[in-house]
Amino acid sequence: MKLHTLVFCGLLTLLAVPSAHAVTYKWLDEQGNVVYSQTPPPEGVEFETLKTVKPSRTPPPPPPTPETSKAVADLQKRVEQRSEEQKAASEKAKEEELRARNCQAAKHNLEVFTVYKRIRKDKSGQRMQRAE
Repeated sequence: MKLHTLVFCGLLTLLAVPSAHAVTYKWLDEQGNVVYSQTPPPEGVEFETLKTVKPSRTPPPPPPTPETSKAVADLQKRVEQRSEEQKAASEKAKEEELRARNCQAAKHNLEVFTVYKRIRKDKSGQRMQRAE
């Protein structure tokens, strides 16, 4: 099974290699315009073949200039400020939510305390009214 996979991958690699070195055709059309194409021109037209090679990797970025360094530093500062603002807003929202829950709990406790009065009984088992 592994041998079949290796053979298949090898064939795919061989098929991909010619596409890396593509041929480009250059010719003049009837109006005198230069035409570049990957397909050959019509028969009877003089053409030139150009070999193009795709670069193996991208060129390195240019060295930073003082202007770009300053711009990058400013951008990083703004990103940091924005993230700090978002953190502060998130914390504020959490605090507001906690305050709202605490307020609801306090209102409930106040209602329980004022509506449901404590019932006391004396030694004989009779109810005693609470002095208000």
